[in-house]
Amino acid sequence: MEVLRLTTIFLRPSIPLMDGNLQVALYEGERPQPGQGDSPLYQSPGPMPFNPGGQRFDIPLPEAPLDQLWFMVWGQVRPANPPVCVFNGKPSQGTAAILPANVQDAPSLISLASITMGNGISGRLEVVNNSQPLHGEDGYPPNEVGFWAMDLVDLAAAPAAPSGLSAC
Repeated sequence: MEVLRLTTIFLRPSIPLMDGNLQVALYEGERPQPGQGDSPLYQSPGPMPFNPGGQRFDIPLPEAPLDQLWFMVWGQVRPANPPVCVFNGKPSQGTAAILPANVQDAPSLISLASITMGNGISGRLEVVNNSQPLHGEDGYPPNEVGFWAMDLVDLAAAPAAPSGLSAC
């Protein structure tokens, strides 16, 4: 069985942290418009726990062609002292993406067209609202939450997760 595997790395903030959460959605079409009539083929069942370190999430692969699939990843980091930091997934340079129209701070729709078995895509998780910086003198950019990678995986042939990653 093939799945889309989202792997995330959440950089531990240098400020005190309460918790974090992550959500993901898949859409189908040439240029889907979330919130304007296009419903997701898949959406996480609400906010999933998002903790510093690595995590992976397996998403059922829809029967649609990969060149017609788009995904969004977003979430929140709640520092011990408000305000909440809202973040979105940003694609790496060269990966097709659409920024939904007329929605401030909306996550990009990131194309899955270039994914093949053994060749995934990746990007960054970045704070998009004007909140406090997550990092101080720890060497990371102030609004860097972490990183994401999306791969096509055959569960029958996939090795176990490396130690240090938690499966969700």
